Amino acid sequence: MSPELHREMCEALDELETEDETKIVVVTGAGDSFSAGQDIKLYFRGNEDNPKARAQARHDSHHWRWRNCRNTPKPTIAMVNGFCFGGAFTQLCACRLCRRGR
Repeated sequence: MSPELHREMCEALDELETEDETKIVVVTGAGDSFSAGQDIKLYFRGNEDNPKARAQARHDSHHWRWRNCRNTPKPTIAMVNGFCFGGAFTQLCACRLCRRGR
């Protein structure tokens, strides 16, 4: 997971929350794994000289996983396909239901 992914997930889930046609939200990975976790280089070291960008990345990371997945009025499902490491467990905990895919 990267700061860009966190920002994109915030935008997508904020939009889905108010979309009447969306009844549930399913979070899943692409490929053979759910997630390899946080991209340490991009998330931590990529913003070490930019406190504003670091704060924004931290905000986005927590916002979509806890505010969007946990507190949205729509049911959230983590569809876990393959491996799940490190910080990716946060989404699993935040979603209301976890299911093993494939």
